[in-house]
Amino acid sequence: MSNVVALKSKTIEQMVDQIHREFATAASDTKRADRARLRAGRLLIELRGRIEAGEVGQGVKWWKWHKENIARSKRDSMKVMRLASAADPEAAHDEEKAERAARRDQSQVEHDLVFEALCLVEQMNADQRQKFFAELRSIYAYTD
Repeated sequence: MSNVVALKSKTIEQMVDQIHREFATAASDTKRADRARLRAGRLLIELRGRIEAGEVGQGVKWWKWHKENIARSKRDSMKVMRLASAADPEAAHDEEKAERAARRDQSQVEHDLVFEALCLVEQMNADQRQKFFAELRSIYAYTD
């Protein structure tokens, strides 16, 4: 609870600087990266509330302000804010990380299969290649 009180006493500029430091830590130190990204997410959530409450001026839109002041993409900020607001942020982050690794592994498997297929096609003579592509066209017919 003391962290929340300490955060509210910071200026907007101090919070922006801290968010940038958290993202820099996340980029430079893999051991502390997960915690730094979650801290940045929590700060962004609080900052959004302050911006939307009019602290930097009435009618200022959060994402417009974010684009002009935060050196991260909207997509990345949305991701860390979503993770930080989860019931169990660490578990949500671990789950997201595992899903990302599974997608990367699947992509690598698909890449390897395509590479192997292209190597086989490369070894074919012209007649074999012509028959192979005719078979592909008959199986995977497409229209323009």
